[in-house]
Amino acid sequence: MRELILVVACITIISLAMALTVTPMLTAWICGSSQNRSSSGILDRIHEKLSDSYGSLLNRVLKRPLITFFTFVGVLFAGIALVPRIGSEFLPKMDDGRIMIKVKLPSGTSVARTDSTLRSIEKVIAGDTLIESAFALAGGQPRGLMTYEVAHEGQVDIQLINRKNRKITTEKYIETLRPKIARLAIPGARIMAMQKSVRGIHGMGKSDIEVKIRGADYRNLFSIAQNAADIMRNQTDLVNVMVTSDMQKPEYRVIVDRERASLTGIPVAHIAKTLRSLIDGTVSTRFRENNEYYGIRLIAPAVSMKHKDDIGNLLVDINGENHIRLYDIAEIKKSTGPVEIARENQISQTIVSANVKGTNVSEALLRLQRSLDSLEMPSGYSVHYGGQAPLMKQMHSAMILIILFALFFAFVVLTVQFNNLRLPALVLGSIPFCLTGAVFGLFFTGTPTSVTAVVGLLLVVAASVNDGVLLFTFADELHLKKGMNRLDAVLEAGKIRFRPRVMTTITTMAGLFPLAMGLEIGADLLRPMATGAIGGLIVEMAVALFLMPLFYAFATRKSKKE
Repeated sequence: MRELILVVACITIISLAMALTVTPMLTAWICGSSQNRSSSGILDRIHEKLSDSYGSLLNRVLKRPLITFFTFVGVLFAGIALVPRIGSEFLPKMDDGRIMIKVKLPSGTSVARTDSTLRSIEKVIAGDTLIESAFALAGGQPRGLMTYEVAHEGQVDIQLINRKNRKITTEKYIETLRPKIARLAIPGARIMAMQKSVRGIHGMGKSDIEVKIRGADYRNLFSIAQNAADIMRNQTDLVNVMVTSDMQKPEYRVIVDRERASLTGIPVAHIAKTLRSLIDGTVSTRFRENNEYYGIRLIAPAVSMKHKDDIGNLLVDINGENHIRLYDIAEIKKSTGPVEIARENQISQTIVSANVKGTNVSEALLRLQRSLDSLEMPSGYSVHYGGQAPLMKQMHSAMILIILFALFFAFVVLTVQFNNLRLPALVLGSIPFCLTGAVFGLFFTGTPTSVTAVVGLLLVVAASVNDGVLLFTFADELHLKKGMNRLDAVLEAGKIRFRPRVMTTITTMAGLFPLAMGLEIGADLLRPMATGAIGGLIVEMAVALFLMPLFYAFATRKSKKE
């Protein structure tokens, strides 16, 4: 539907642009000098007829100011009402063909089994003519420029063929890939197909939405994260829901009997330090080879640490002369613990990540926040949102700040130019009406707002200021210097400025249409900018033709020269 709207609008605008600009020039060039005067006369008559028609319409508008003003006010409020329904995301999804199939097996899984799972996935995608290349990584987890050894994790990176040579988008291809992978039914495996995010943006994360649960006890964090994941899996617009932390790592827990340890005079910290030295080892010295230093770790032999009883038989020093066995002052139990402990701002946290399907990030996030309001949170635990959420919040703040700065500097320059505050206020007062056009353009094409849309809004602001300055300057010259009354002055200025205003606006929109249609690779990034700018320019042209003259007539109604 979006493509159909863009194509129809493109054909219409290009036709108008050719009718107003290209056709007269080609006619004059083809007819030559012998027919130049007659051709010019026809074009002059066409131009005069269009200007007279516009002048007649503008005259009616100026005589019915309330109807015109409230019509534009209605358009303004309609645009404001549509803002929450547009949705937003930090960056538009790129149809670049970059896909990742993430595999996560239970903790303790060998690299060989992880590799076997990846080979099963490779068989599923083998022979697909839409795939240009595929790369598998078993037993590793890429983080930035580093790849960490994680035996139970792996991924298959897929690159689709050039966008021009396939009829299916990256997002649609992922939708067809998920059922094929689900049929593998590998026990204990979590297999997720997702589009790879744009690299190089700090804080964006690998998933669209991240729910960060923070608190002190890691076991409580994991329990809350599991409940949050269950809620997220019931939300139809979220896929690839995954708890990043894993509490399935086998371990032995040493529970010190503090009463017995106190009777023997052994501090708990001393017990912990002794165990750490015997089991994990202590770097006692370093060995130098050329310019490299290698730590020499002193550790108990691995062959002597096969069973729980071996740990219990470890000796703990009492006073430098006597020793006591660990099982005399502590209890050793089998347990499970986290594979890794993640912290942010020195607070332990667990992340539940998910990708958005079939909607934009802001709408999915809003529904998720409402759903997680029912999640029971113990005292001292909190929920924060990552992924695109903080970036979108920063984007909205930056967007408002940029527009306010643009309006402020434009107001300062116009005040100096007009040497009064009235006309600059009129120019800037018309800008909100123009920006509603960008809202309509994004809404009717189903394009969420993103960081690139800010550029389109600035283009609309610049066009509004430019048209307002030219109209008001010329009308002021006719009204104050040539003695025309205010209505005749703005009417004459509007008729003279009609053709150049329409020509420049239409040709600007025609130049933006290739970006709005996303014809080339990488155009998805700039599509919100072009779509918003085209919608804004359409409304801006109506504002410049009718609302700005009305503002001028109203502002100068008490002038001495009537």
